[in-house]
Amino acid sequence: MWSPSILVASFSSLCSLVYAGYNATTPLSSHQILPATFKPPPVFKNTNLVRNINLEKGYVGETVNVIIENIDSKPQTEYFLPFSADVVGKVGGLEVRDKKELETPAFLAELVEYDPYSPTQFYRITLPSPLAPSAQQTLSISYHIVSALVPLPATIDQQDKQYLLYKFSLYASSAYATDKQKTKLKLPSTDVPDYTSTPERQGTTYTYGPFEKLPAGAEEEASVRYQFTKPVNHVTLLERDVEVSQWGGNLAVEERYWLTHQGARLSGQFSRLQWAMTQHYPADTSALKELRVPLQVGSADAYFTDDIGNVSTSRFRSNLREANLELKPRYPLFGGWKYSFRIGWNNNLKSFLRKVKGGNGFVLKVSFLEGPKQKEGVSYGKVELRFILPEGAENIKYESPIPLVASEVSSHKTFMDTLGRSTLKLTAMNVVDQSRDQDVIVTYDYPVMAAYRKPITIFAGVLVVFVTAWAIEAIFGQQLRTSLLKDYYYYYISYDHLKSALKTPYESTPSREEPRPPRRPWSEDDEKSFVAELESELDKVFSFQRVKASEIVRRIKASEKEVNEVISRLNQGASLTNTNANAVVPPGEEGPTEDDFELLEQDLSDIIADVHDLAKFTQLNYTGFQKIIKKHDKQTQWILKPVFAARLKAKPFFQDNYDAFIVKLSRLYDIVRTRGNPIKGDSAAGGGQQNFVRQTTKYWVHPDNITELKLIILKHLPVLVFNASKEFDAKDSAISSIYYDNPDTWELYTGRLKKTEGAEAVRLRWYGGMDTETIFVERKTHREDWTGEKSVKARFSLKEKNVNAFLAGEMKVETVFEKARKEGKKSEKEIADQEQLAREIQYRVISRKLVPVTRSFYNRTAFQLPGDARVRISLDTELTMTREDNLDGKTRAGKNWRRMDIGIDYPFSQLPKEDVERFPYAVLEVKLQTQAGQDPPEWVRELIGSHLVEAVPKFSKFIHGTATMFPDRIHLLPFWMPQMDVDIRKPVTHRFGIERPNQSSSLSTSDDIDDDDSEDDDDEEDDGDESEREDSRGTDATSPQDTMDSDQDIRRLRAARDAMEQYDMARTADPAANELDMEERIAAQPLMHDPDDYPIYDSEDEESWDEAQSAAKKKGSWAYRWTVVMKHASLAASKVGAALSYIIPTPRPTSMPPSAAPTGFGNVPATAMSARRFKAPPGKRIHVPVRVEPKVYFAAERTFLSWLEFSIILGSIAATLLNFGDLASMWAAIAFTIVACAALLYSMILYLWRVKCIRERRAVRYHDKYGPTLLCLGLFGAVVANFAVRLRPNQTS
Repeated sequence: MWSPSILVASFSSLCSLVYAGYNATTPLSSHQILPATFKPPPVFKNTNLVRNINLEKGYVGETVNVIIENIDSKPQTEYFLPFSADVVGKVGGLEVRDKKELETPAFLAELVEYDPYSPTQFYRITLPSPLAPSAQQTLSISYHIVSALVPLPATIDQQDKQYLLYKFSLYASSAYATDKQKTKLKLPSTDVPDYTSTPERQGTTYTYGPFEKLPAGAEEEASVRYQFTKPVNHVTLLERDVEVSQWGGNLAVEERYWLTHQGARLSGQFSRLQWAMTQHYPADTSALKELRVPLQVGSADAYFTDDIGNVSTSRFRSNLREANLELKPRYPLFGGWKYSFRIGWNNNLKSFLRKVKGGNGFVLKVSFLEGPKQKEGVSYGKVELRFILPEGAENIKYESPIPLVASEVSSHKTFMDTLGRSTLKLTAMNVVDQSRDQDVIVTYDYPVMAAYRKPITIFAGVLVVFVTAWAIEAIFGQQLRTSLLKDYYYYYISYDHLKSALKTPYESTPSREEPRPPRRPWSEDDEKSFVAELESELDKVFSFQRVKASEIVRRIKASEKEVNEVISRLNQGASLTNTNANAVVPPGEEGPTEDDFELLEQDLSDIIADVHDLAKFTQLNYTGFQKIIKKHDKQTQWILKPVFAARLKAKPFFQDNYDAFIVKLSRLYDIVRTRGNPIKGDSAAGGGQQNFVRQTTKYWVHPDNITELKLIILKHLPVLVFNASKEFDAKDSAISSIYYDNPDTWELYTGRLKKTEGAEAVRLRWYGGMDTETIFVERKTHREDWTGEKSVKARFSLKEKNVNAFLAGEMKVETVFEKARKEGKKSEKEIADQEQLAREIQYRVISRKLVPVTRSFYNRTAFQLPGDARVRISLDTELTMTREDNLDGKTRAGKNWRRMDIGIDYPFSQLPKEDVERFPYAVLEVKLQTQAGQDPPEWVRELIGSHLVEAVPKFSKFIHGTATMFPDRIHLLPFWMPQMDVDIRKPVTHRFGIERPNQSSSLSTSDDIDDDDSEDDDDEEDDGDESEREDSRGTDATSPQDTMDSDQDIRRLRAARDAMEQYDMARTADPAANELDMEERIAAQPLMHDPDDYPIYDSEDEESWDEAQSAAKKKGSWAYRWTVVMKHASLAASKVGAALSYIIPTPRPTSMPPSAAPTGFGNVPATAMSARRFKAPPGKRIHVPVRVEPKVYFAAERTFLSWLEFSIILGSIAATLLNFGDLASMWAAIAFTIVACAALLYSMILYLWRVKCIRERRAVRYHDKYGPTLLCLGLFGAVVANFAVRLRPNQTS
């Protein structure tokens, strides 16, 4: 039996069309329209009326207890309750009961109207039984009014009290005469500055009246203004979904809130610092700090998502007695602020669903409202409750205790659905949190066959997924999905959708005979449709990137203002203390606390994370657009790349300069990190030194990791800016160098590559654009460590107009330093040293015929504490090498010292391909000055051991550029050249990188830094360099890579990202172990061929037989024949040696189990891996750096002396046996003599060979594999022969 309230709901559902145009300022209406002349008949009178108005919460609650009397001669059943038109639209939850029998069902109350424009509207209350004449009945009428409180004043300061104004009538609104009436107000506090008339006051209760003999419709305006320093919470819209999963036995609830604070607005800007200071002591505030949501006992898997990016925190506590979800927004909510979020949780369906006996019916009982339960209350303007029932549910009915304005049954499709799930949607208006404990009952039928529809659909869907995954290789799509940022999810390029759009329909329906018929050719309509979709995706990405970039700029400005305020307070406090040590600091002028700085540091860290995420977002989307265009052109044969390139230039979302953000964030973070006392000093960290030494380790950085690396470093070292008063300019970071060499001998290139003692490099360097007047002439000299000296760089400055004359010898050295002597800024000794340097460089340029050959250009970001050179890190991006020579008949530099057709306009698109080499990576230089035995800082160790960098010791821009752009003249290549085609990106096996303040700290993967070989090869920025610069420094943003990775590289990247999930290897590994670089990873892999294959590179002196054969063929027939014979003899000897190596028992390497093999690729079986042997190109040789010191010669000599000593001992034993023994001893002496002579001859030959190889710096196998074994076998044979002769029978003396 349905209750009367269900009839109200059914009637309200018929009013949905009228409600469609409803808003919170217009009254609800019904289809029962009364005449315009209607007035309620005077058949009742109110003998006694008590009106209670409760203002303790953020909405108004009213209860009217009235004794009504039928004064008519007939029984009456309809009692009318009037409301003004501006109030009726805010009334909700109206309920009428018998005051003496509150347990009985509520009376039927419905809204009627007689004139849409009338100032008065009526609720009609139907009594359950007619009231006889002169009979009385006591009614309890309760309702609430939302959005009726007005803040006064409308704006307040952040810490001010909040006051609300409520306007009402002293007389209760009634359509009938009233004999006696009282009006009571319950206020939240005693702070009531304004109120009407003189009520009777008892604490927080104000009583007006009693009033007697009031006519029908009597009104008297009144108001009260009271303190309410609490949030005025109003949810304009609540969407509540209740999803029933009968197969899973789960009830999933999700609620989406659009919350508004209706209190007083802030008169100024919000101060995070001021807010944090007030949290140390309890104080009333009008701001909303947190929300508490009590859930049903047994709720699980609660989640909370902030719609503007999950920047808030939540805490879920569940036990046997309660379940609470606590939400805390990142910022407190003040008046006028809006906040949208969603929460959800799961429940056991058994607690809410019951099956009807004897059929397929089910009864679901769920609370109409679950949500925040606040002391100050929460009101709801509109609530949409949606029940998502199982697919196939039918015959749906409901019963709601809350008056509804609309109800609707529809279909809702989710994954694996066929026809869609049955959905019941109920809509209510003006609801408050007092309705939390009222339940909605929903009944429906669920046939048995409908229950099996879902598993069948799931099985079919999973089968389709597996078949599709097997048939289609999602190359970039996989990379895109694994790289998405959760908060940016909906703004990425829809790569999979665009890829699907490239497939046209089949020409015929697929059949069993032809499962894949040919597709329809690509048409012009298809092209227009695809271009439209592509344009839409570009607009989406571009718009979002612009919005986020603007948001970051605003946040940086706000943080900068807060930092300046804190520093100002810090300076004022210090000034006051210095003036009078006993002075009392006035309240509000205290200096900032440690908590203030920590909050600022967290805020800046969060902005840094936003910059990092935006850079990753930009890079990934740019890669996606390039990839999909490449796939389009290849698959459709319609060339779209040139056209779309113009569209990308029109909306260049990928060209934002993040370095400007980095410079500003670096300055702010340094101030906060040092607590307002940044280190000050000479930015050059060395002043006027001209000869200096610094140990440097170099790394490659993939373009994907450049911005992240910069953001990580700036948290520890500030960006080194040489002119803080000057606005950041991209050209300030540009560095250009011209390298000189003799193109006939390439002596400087060869010396720097082989690292021979005394090898020099001569270059001319300038900072900034081509208009720079100061040019630095530099000479770098390499010194071997065994000499006790360090590699040194010396330089002096020269005016650009004098460079040509100086290099040609037309300008004397004395003239160069004439001005410096007159100014007297440098000592005479310094000028004399520079004059000597200038003479030597001028002499070498002229005598050795050095000319410009290579230019290097890059933008450098330097990180260093001013005045502190212990740790300095520089990152060179957009590295480009260009040709400066005139060797191939082209005039580049001509007779000038540099070419003038290019400047710093990266990427130098005006140059032909053979004149430019754009290096694909950035170069990181970590420069340390530590005392003996002192470890580098922990964060440096973690950085160089992370996945972001690839160690490349001895890397040189001069060597790389020269070797790349002179392929016909340079035949000796650096060791890193074969690695240029290898993807240097590494799997992320541990947490390291940019994290938000509330995330866990990254794990350490640090290891000791071996600085034994760390010397700057050609491009380190030394102490004296920067002291003479006049411009400020910075770097341009790294532009996206010009060419996309190949499919093979993408697959390698995907495998690396999958390796992240194998975190168990990182747990079992040594947490302090360094990440393997390229050479270490390859060296650690078990080889598929000879495990003793050495070295991994072809040495420069290991000339192949093919080259020797070609050279011999030019000399003559006999030399050629002899070379051919030796070649085949060598091959035959190697085959025989390989066969004997398996027969003769020799030590063999121990095989490692797959899980223990330190491959760096995760738990991949070792037998499935093979190393790539780097081979030099035809006609080229790879130089492997070999370090030769005097101790190496001494070690070889000591080894030879040990052999010699052993041979002498054997010879002495043989001589003793020969002179003092018998016949048997003579045979033993002969055997020992043979072994001694053989050892002596072998050791001498081996010693001479080793000395020759060491002198030539050959990377050969220096260890002795056979000598000790042969020596042991010889001794064993001699001893056995001695015993055999001695024990032979019938032996005579």
